[in-house]
Formats: sequence, structure tokens, C-alpha cells
Amino acid sequence: DSMPSPVMAGGLFTIDRKWFFELGGYDEEFRYWGGEEMEIAFKIWQCGGSLECIPCSGVGHIFRSPKHWVGSVYKVPPGW
Repeated sequence: DSMPSPVMAGGLFTIDRKWFFELGGYDEEFRYWGGEEMEIAFKIWQCGGSLECIPCSGVGHIFRSPKHWVGSVYKVPPGW
């Protein structure tokens, strides 16, 4: 069973891609990690959506460039 949640980790959640961009995505002026989880949560609430935590679910995190990560960086297919 899912549980309502006020916010989630900005890099570890799932959302319909089309709706994410309809919401405006993340603010492009953010330069560091932190804050994006609050911003996207407010956008979701203001547009009638909700956030839900689903225990025991798994979400992968892929770094798109080595700018913030030194180590294994996986290629992301075009269009993702």
C-alpha cells in the first residue's frame, strides 16, 4: 500500500515524463543538489497531483554526465 508523502528525494522518484515537463521540470538555475525536492513537490501539489511513498519499491539513479560524479557513469539512451 502506498502512503502520502509531502516531499521525496529529488533524484530518486518516478513521474510521467510528459507531466514532469508540463510542470516545468526542475529549475535550471539550481546549481547544486538540494532544494529540487521541495520545488517539484510544490509544483505537483499546486497542479492537483500527489506524492506517494511505496514501500519496498526500487528506483535507479543514473548520472547523465561526470560533472558531479567520478566513477562509473552509465550512458542514458536518447529521449530519456
